[in-house]
Amino acid sequence: MKKIIGIFLFILFVFPLCSCEVGSDGDVDRINYYEIKIDQREDGTLDMTYTIEWEVLSNSEGPLKWVKIGIPNKYIDSIQNLSDECSKVYYYDDDGEFIRCNLKNSISKGEIANFKFSFHATALYTFDDVKIYYEFIPGWFDEIEVSEIRVLWNNTNVVTSNCNSGTYGDYYVWRYKLDKGESIRVKVDYNRSDYPNLITEGDYKAYQNDLKRDKYVGISVFIVVVVFFIIVIIAIIIHKNSSDKYYTYRGFYRGHRYNWFHRHFLYNHGYDRKGKELKNPTIINSSKGSSGRSCACACACACAGGGRAGCSRKDFYRPKVKTDDLERILSCIKK
Repeated sequence: MKKIIGIFLFILFVFPLCSCEVGSDGDVDRINYYEIKIDQREDGTLDMTYTIEWEVLSNSEGPLKWVKIGIPNKYIDSIQNLSDECSKVYYYDDDGEFIRCNLKNSISKGEIANFKFSFHATALYTFDDVKIYYEFIPGWFDEIEVSEIRVLWNNTNVVTSNCNSGTYGDYYVWRYKLDKGESIRVKVDYNRSDYPNLITEGDYKAYQNDLKRDKYVGISVFIVVVVFFIIVIIAIIIHKNSSDKYYTYRGFYRGHRYNWFHRHFLYNHGYDRKGKELKNPTIINSSKGSSGRSCACACACACAGGGRAGCSRKDFYRPKVKTDDLERILSCIKK
């Protein structure tokens, strides 16, 4: 009996508490205000500014960290974040065209986030020899109610529209309340003769291709420059790490590898017999210089035992070797 009472009390108290976590109709979010302001340019393209007040009604799906807002099409540019609450605003392709707003701080139940952004939109109209026709359909929040949506369209040069709420300053106004999944339809017409330089979808695609080509050319040049410097740095590191101290410290430059690249980039320095550093020393270790060849052969024998020090550090220039010892060593080598 006690178990039955316990289960009953659990159902009675816990389930009402859970239902209170969401809105009155089980909603997680609500858009209190949704405004789209539209200004037309002389080429027929549009500057669009979105302002949204988004309220979180429940924590059942976790805090709000980002939102995506539907836009007319993908042919947009000049996206600007106009809200201090958004860390980033950018075009977002997710089975449709959207603007995504990432929040600086997560928003929980009872809190409100404000989004505001703008962009330049192209290829939103059709036209014939007489008229230019715009038809814009905002909305489509399948799981969110919109308490108020307003579309403000600059009325300059507008011939006809289906405006339902009059004007506000220089703008026609469409004003509605949207249930889940609802949208509105905005229609505006202009005289074709007022816009001789319309940018069509094809023109804009060509413009976008030009921008991409210029971008790729710039990136390619940058990559080539970076790769060149990386190769130079790697060559310097390899050269420095592979330098044989037998050559470096013996007082002569290794002429068999001396070239323009070494002279201007690697600077393989040597040292004279007094330990003074020689930068870009004269090549004397060549097939024409007997003194260079004799040092290389004799020094190779003297340094064969290893060690970091070169011949000049071993006082090779003042050898204390007896002739008998040298003859004995040479006879061993011949055997």
